[in-house]
Formats: sequence, structure tokens, C-alpha cells
Amino acid sequence: MIEVDTYLAAVTQRIEQAGGQVQRMRIGPIDAVLGDFFEASVIARGHIRFTAVIAPVATVTAFAVRDFINHVHQWSLRTTHQVPGGRTEIINFAGLVSHEVHPDAVAIAVDKPPLQGVGSTRPVVIDLAKGQVHTCTRTRFLGMALQNTISAKQQFLYPHPAEFPAQRPPLP
Repeated sequence: MIEVDTYLAAVTQRIEQAGGQVQRMRIGPIDAVLGDFFEASVIARGHIRFTAVIAPVATVTAFAVRDFINHVHQWSLRTTHQVPGGRTEIINFAGLVSHEVHPDAVAIAVDKPPLQGVGSTRPVVIDLAKGQVHTCTRTRFLGMALQNTISAKQQFLYPHPAEFPAQRPPLP
């Protein structure tokens, strides 16, 4: 089983590999690591702004997932500006990581993301105790090609905990 800090470092590294600017900031009541980047996309007929947020919490509950989705979405709306020469599609990933995840939080994470007007904010719940990443793999109104792009980006940014070697406690 890996530690939360190890997972946060891995996501930070993935954001940087994708060309994102990494920041540490408060999103709602939680200190989080945030990275965002733009990609030109013929499929989206403009640009896609991807924002990946990851925050450690003691326990992931359904309330925490819903609340974090809303805070990430509001932050994104306040900070997104149109890219000249086209439209900008907003795709946010709101990740919560913990060793304790309630089943109701998993149910929220795998359900279709709520309609939020502009853009989409997808919950990602990482259960380090069980070594699982929970997120929705379906979409509401996006085409299959755009959906595949979004899913591939989410899978790259939030690696499966099994990708990391098990950590052993230090010897006395």
C-alpha cells in the first residue's frame, strides 16, 4: 500500500509531464495540488482546458466528493479565459485521495458527472487501501472521440496505485 504523499507526488509529476503548471492552493476548505493546461483539439473545434486537482483527505465521503466537485468547478469558471481563435472546452478532474473511502463516495464518483452549464467536472476517488481509482467512464453529451481523449487524460494524470511498488515500513 502506498502513502498519500507518494501518490500526490506521482500526480504532480504527471501534470508536469503533460505540460501543466503545478500550484498548491486552497480549493474550498481543502489544500490541494492543482495543475492546468490547454490542448488544441480538432475534435472540440478549439481548445480544451484540462484542470487536474488532487487533495488528500482523512476520509472520502459522498458529501466530500460533491462539495469538492462544486469548489473545483467554481474555481475553474473564475479562472478560465477564452483562448483567441476558437472556443474553449473546460474539463476538470476533482481527485480526492485517502486510505479510507466510503462506498457512497465511490457511487458518486462512478456516476455520470452532474450537468454544470459550462464545462464538466469529473470526480476521481483514489482508495489507497484497496488500490483502486474510481471515476465515471461514461459521458453525457460528448462524442466518442472526445470522450476517449478525456478518459485517456484522466487515466494518465491519476495513475492506478498498483503502478507503484509496495512501501515497506523502515527497519528499526
